Amino acid sequence: MPDPWDPTDAIFAAAKYLTAAGARRNLPGAVYAYNHAGWYVQEVLSIAEEITRHGLRAGSKASHKIWAMTAMAHLLNGLPYVWGGGHSSFSLVSTGYDCSGFVSAVLHAAGYLPGPQTTQTLPDELAIKPGPGRWVTILDRTDAGIGDDHVIIDIDGQWWESGGWGVESDRVHRMHNVTPAYLQSFNLVLHPKGL
Repeated sequence: MPDPWDPTDAIFAAAKYLTAAGARRNLPGAVYAYNHAGWYVQEVLSIAEEITRHGLRAGSKASHKIWAMTAMAHLLNGLPYVWGGGHSSFSLVSTGYDCSGFVSAVLHAAGYLPGPQTTQTLPDELAIKPGPGRWVTILDRTDAGIGDDHVIIDIDGQWWESGGWGVESDRVHRMHNVTPAYLQSFNLVLHPKGL
């Protein structure tokens, strides 16, 4: 089943579209067929050239932030889900975390948040931007009501959450069988600035 949030699906879908639009003979023309804006064609070709030259690796500053977030997620992995857990302070490791307390701690490890946030307040933080990130993406459900709002985070291809649904819903855990339907249940797609 196609999934627009899965890079593999997106890459192959884009390749198929561009090929059908004549990319082998005229790549700029194929990109223009997708979006009739000269600036867009130039931006896509410029990014493609950068990727060809340097690859998709994160720079050292981004790599450090990704490492810090991943390390924090692993540190908290297995701690119990506790409503309101992780919201008192970043100075102590809590005995348990709710979804937003966990995501806040992970983002704070990379220097993004001054204090713990809720699912409702996270989107308004200055360092949090709309849309998917290059290496880190946050899915936030803010429209389901108390008890059903939820937030999860993808750190360099690994989805993490505290709580949620399924076998591991009682603790912080790395998510292994993420379905497109589950990802589509979130109304906001966010990322930390620069990632």
